[in-house]
Amino acid sequence: MSEKTDQLKQQLLESQIEDLKKENEQLRNENASLKNQQSVPSQSGPSGGGSSPAKKQGVRLTASSTKGTIGGQASGKCKATLLDKDGEPIEGETIFFKIDGKDLGQQITDGNGVAEIDSGSHLGDPLLWGKALSNGYQAVFNGTKDYKPATANATVEPGIF
Repeated sequence: MSEKTDQLKQQLLESQIEDLKKENEQLRNENASLKNQQSVPSQSGPSGGGSSPAKKQGVRLTASSTKGTIGGQASGKCKATLLDKDGEPIEGETIFFKIDGKDLGQQITDGNGVAEIDSGSHLGDPLLWGKALSNGYQAVFNGTKDYKPATANATVEPGIF
């Protein structure tokens, strides 16, 4: 059993390293994109040709930490809040929930800017459950014509039902 535990730990560590590499690459790409956006308005001038991206408003997306439960099968609730740049809730936008890139589901934000799902049977997969415990989950807002995209991460703590 110790060898199997060591193998699982090794797999989780390797997975974490890969996730960190992917996240690092994503952040580098986002940084490069932001640098390009900052330089576009000065190059486009008053013609308005490059003004469309500047109209998009930044948002704040937060994901709440949760306790996953084990009772027949693993599950947990994922919750995210989407606010505009002034801290006002954004209603009617789709938030996607993921663990290690695997879709858990999606939900539309309510009047308080909150979207919440129960992970359902997706966490029945022991490897996915292990990744949720080690890496947490991710809430993703893909953006719209009015709002910029955003992601947020939250932890999943073990609990027993």
